[in-house]
Amino acid sequence: MGVIFLDRDGVINHNVDGYVTSPAQWMPLPGSIAAMGRLNQAGYRLAIITNQAGIGKGIMTIKQLEDIHQHMLGILKTHHIRIEQIYYCPHAPDQECFCRKPSPGMLLKAAEDLKVPLKEVWMVGDAARDVRAARAAGARPALVLTGHGHETLNELKTSSESSRLGVYRNLLDFADACIDKRLIQ
Repeated sequence: MGVIFLDRDGVINHNVDGYVTSPAQWMPLPGSIAAMGRLNQAGYRLAIITNQAGIGKGIMTIKQLEDIHQHMLGILKTHHIRIEQIYYCPHAPDQECFCRKPSPGMLLKAAEDLKVPLKEVWMVGDAARDVRAARAAGARPALVLTGHGHETLNELKTSSESSRLGVYRNLLDFADACIDKRLIQ
């Protein structure tokens, strides 16, 4: 069974100005729930890998984040979607930790916990930090054009980072390509 790591904001749910700080602000992107359902049904295990700098900046608490995640997991459960684990970095960017993407710490921990070789894992994100974290960990990066995806694609086009990078309209497009074995390797 394959494993797919998903960024949260901009991939699964809408970005908001600032940070998602309450369950009421967590709104799934069109097709994201269907995509996760299709991936689960096809035998893929899903884990969420997300930076949550709002905690480190004092904008929200860990309890608020846990409430958001419980809300999200409740919605996903009604659609029979299983998330193996949620990994989050609570640090602000200036704290220079090993877990905050683009560092590979969360991906390495998730791979260890889920007992999967990173070379077999897809990391789906909408930001350059997601692509860079995947590459630093030895996982396969995939970029969706939701969230900050268009800006990220423009940023990466000017560098060698766009080589061997799968680009998909949204998570549903990625899921369909994954299930149909049409992903860029």
